[in-house]
Amino acid sequence: MSEANSSPAVQPAPATAASAEDIASRLDAAKQLCDNLDGEALHAALQDLAKAELSPEQALLAELLREFPSTTRSGKSLSQQLQEGSVRLELAKAMGSLLAQAWAWEAQQIVQFRLRLHHSALHSAAMAMDLLTRSGRGHQAAALGCSLCAALVDAELYGEVIARSAALLALRELLQPSAICAVLNSTASAHFFLASNLPDTEAGPHWAACLDMHRQSLQCAQAAGMSTRATISHLNLAVVHATLGQTALAQEHLTQFNRVCEETLAHLGISTVWRGWQRLCTAMLACQSESADAGWAELLDLAESLRGQEGVHQHICEAALATIVRLGRQQGRFEQALAASQELLHLQVELRRKLAKTLADTVDDVMERPKLQQRNAQLAEQGILLEGSLAQRNAQLQQALAELQAEAHTRRAAEAKLQAAHDELEDQVRLRSRELETAMQALMRQEQQLALSRMVVGVAHEMNTPLGNARMAASTMQASCTQLLADLQTNQMRRSELQSSLATLQSGSAVIDRALERAAILVQRFKALAISQHDEACVDFDVVHLLQSCQDAWQQKLAGSGVRIQLHADAPACTIRGYPRALQEALQQLLDNSLLHGFTPGQSGLIEIGLTRAEPAHVQLSWQDDGRGIAAEHLPHVMEPFFTTQLGQSGTGLGLSYVNSLVCHLMGGQVRIDSAPGQGCKIVLRLPLQQS
Repeated sequence: MSEANSSPAVQPAPATAASAEDIASRLDAAKQLCDNLDGEALHAALQDLAKAELSPEQALLAELLREFPSTTRSGKSLSQQLQEGSVRLELAKAMGSLLAQAWAWEAQQIVQFRLRLHHSALHSAAMAMDLLTRSGRGHQAAALGCSLCAALVDAELYGEVIARSAALLALRELLQPSAICAVLNSTASAHFFLASNLPDTEAGPHWAACLDMHRQSLQCAQAAGMSTRATISHLNLAVVHATLGQTALAQEHLTQFNRVCEETLAHLGISTVWRGWQRLCTAMLACQSESADAGWAELLDLAESLRGQEGVHQHICEAALATIVRLGRQQGRFEQALAASQELLHLQVELRRKLAKTLADTVDDVMERPKLQQRNAQLAEQGILLEGSLAQRNAQLQQALAELQAEAHTRRAAEAKLQAAHDELEDQVRLRSRELETAMQALMRQEQQLALSRMVVGVAHEMNTPLGNARMAASTMQASCTQLLADLQTNQMRRSELQSSLATLQSGSAVIDRALERAAILVQRFKALAISQHDEACVDFDVVHLLQSCQDAWQQKLAGSGVRIQLHADAPACTIRGYPRALQEALQQLLDNSLLHGFTPGQSGLIEIGLTRAEPAHVQLSWQDDGRGIAAEHLPHVMEPFFTTQLGQSGTGLGLSYVNSLVCHLMGGQVRIDSAPGQGCKIVLRLPLQQS
């Protein structure tokens, strides 16, 4: 990319000269695709460029092409495009890039022409052409000059368009195919609008020239492979042939347009313009066929839908109204033709008024120029004064900055001292934390040893009684056997002595059997604390039914004890997924605990069992008796294995520990105990509906 006049402030990306040349050529190729209206290929080229390492200037050029008004897909309003274009133009000026400024001015003039800001658009075009020439891109400046013909058509300077295009086409070999197509299309449009406003006797040469220009544009586009411009040329030829009543040729070109329009025009932001011309052509062909009424209705609907719109859509509206006037006179629809003629006249008067206003604005701008120059001189003087004031202010700021730096140095020293004190405090906190952690670990070890000692004492005490009884019986049996053997050796044993010895042995074996059975039961209950020993499958069961079954079984057992059981459930059924046998064992342990520790023998009492829905995913089962309760010092230890207040009497200290293991570890629930001496005991089991 040749940028002889670019500002030295623009820093290129760290790339080799060859890669920079390659990116410049790819940007030029993308700009050519933009001029050819080949939006899909342009989009692909810009996506490929985005993968390369671009300088700030090259990135801005790619952004300008991506938002170019002729191929953008953004769907933004013209006012929004004009505002964003102004921002990109200022950025290009700040970078000092002549090419970026030229492309930004060119994009601005397209939007300004669509907004009918002719004076501003011509100024933007002139700026773009000057910058392109200074950048060594004369071919792009010439192509922009060709595109100005379209703006002159929009301003209804048809004679100027025809004269200018003749001069440009005389140098056809120096122009790009896209520029040639732009000149031919603009000239054909000028002849079209001139012919539409002339009597039939005078319009013939203009219709012939219009058709010839569109045919040349089609041939040029097809030869250069510009599918979008070729598609537009087919539609233009279809409209002209339909206007002249040449339905066969019009239908042929319209068919060609319809075949490829979805592929070639869908990406253009102005595709609705071509669809408007397509509707007009289709309606005209229908009016000249057997479906004349339907075509006439479509023609009226098209004119109605375009009423009040500006820009390029206004040309379609004028053509539709002119067609209504012409066909209405031919087909005897005089009332609608008269209304269309009046509306067409109103549109032309309104257009003349807008053009006059634009010219007046241009004159005002010219008259304002000397005042602006004087204002610029005054501003320059004020700028000099401001520079002096800024220099003085800058010196004051430098002094204030030095004072702030000194204060900052003092603050940094104070912050360093604070940080040192903070670090020392953190070290002390860490030291105290380690000491506290060591003390807590020692306390935990002591608690574990205490619990283990309590468990060992409980196991030893419970096992000592049956094992002592077994040893005593075994010792007695051994002495009896020794005496029996001695008597047998002397052959003096009497029958009564033999029977006595056998009775002693039988009694001893019974004692040993009962003692070992008791020890085996204790070992089995101790093993039951390990949930891994529970091999029940997880199934669905009704908790209410299980509670009712347990109540029936317990009532028979408690018939003469004076203890009653009442069941309260907030629903007749409650199905959960879990372990019914484990829940039944836990309830049995709670019953045994109440009978053994809650009530004295012969005391009457009441046990209440409640079942409620705690929340959507849990149920709550409460067990409450009105017995003597639990002392406050014993309450924290009742879940510990082998903790009992009746050690050596009837309790083993495994009941509530077993309940806790079943509910918490197997069923995934929770156990809570509330009790006070003389106020009974309440045990709450919170169970999930889905246990795993």
